[in-house]
Amino acid sequence: DFVITQQATPGASNDALPPVIELSRSIQVPSSSQSPVVTAAITDDGTVVSATLTYSSTGSVDTQVAMTHGSGNNWTATIPAFPDGTIVRYLVTAVDNQGNEAVTRRFSYLV
Repeated sequence: DFVITQQATPGASNDALPPVIELSRSIQVPSSSQSPVVTAAITDDGTVVSATLTYSSTGSVDTQVAMTHGSGNNWTATIPAFPDGTIVRYLVTAVDNQGNEAVTRRFSYLV
């Protein structure tokens, strides 16, 4: 026996999976005068409609920045420079055309 849990939707998207995000950072150990660029290679079985970089520093609240869609699957945003001794934490959120959302783990570095 089987149970139908969802009606067929001819012509509708079957995009049920969230985007997949791979991150890289332009400067691995930034100095207090450097602003690293975070690049997210985002793939999806539908269309990625937005990507957001969320960052914070020691003792501050999260700041969200809309990422810019570049060539191919690449989205970029810049984390501003912070004073020496600052711990900076960041993550990326991506949303596709069906509302599926993916969030990376939180990464960090010491300035």
